[in-house]
Amino acid sequence: MLESQYFLIPLLHWRRFPVADQRLQTLSQLCLRLRDPEVTPRDVHLLLYTYSPLYRAALDATPLRWAPPLRRAALERLLALQGYLHSDVSPRLAVSLRRNAAGPPTLVVEGRARPGTAATVRRVEARVRSLSPLLRASPIPFATRLGPPGKSFHSGGSFPMRRDPGPGDADALGRPAGLARVHLVDASAFPTIPATNLTLSVMANAYRIAVASCALEPHAGGPDRARAPA
Repeated sequence: MLESQYFLIPLLHWRRFPVADQRLQTLSQLCLRLRDPEVTPRDVHLLLYTYSPLYRAALDATPLRWAPPLRRAALERLLALQGYLHSDVSPRLAVSLRRNAAGPPTLVVEGRARPGTAATVRRVEARVRSLSPLLRASPIPFATRLGPPGKSFHSGGSFPMRRDPGPGDADALGRPAGLARVHLVDASAFPTIPATNLTLSVMANAYRIAVASCALEPHAGGPDRARAPA
């Protein structure tokens, strides 16, 4: 299974903003797309979050809890830049069934690291640092964190669509090899997982598959698969 690597870059804004009594929603305040071939061939998806009560707990886990004035100053400047990478430079998830002596088998999901993921995130952080004058905020040194495999919730590609599907693949209508009337209409049929959110892409692909499938003959079987629209 493919996924999009999740990472977090804490930032300090160059200005202080009072946050004591603000009631803010928890969605991101700004969505950014980083497109720089020198960083990575694929786009990087970045979400900027301003103050959240979670920041208080994070700062209380640092030595700043012993210095209330510095803690408050940091709280009024702290931002979080949440990022995602394309699946081409992200870990993979190995999915398998483990037999049990008694009872049903257990679904096991294991993360498989991909060389170069951490280096890509470091290049993203360096690029964000170079953009500090535009963002009016700077990354906190040595504070960037990579999420464990599966953290992003942007996953799929377990039966990727292919023009010439083989075992473990799906055709252009999301049908796994050997199945004529089963269609995968979620992200499991995606050949890659982008850094951006998947919802609209999944909906558009599901609609495409539904429309094309309705055009097939009522009793489509093996031979008719070759006439399925691409």
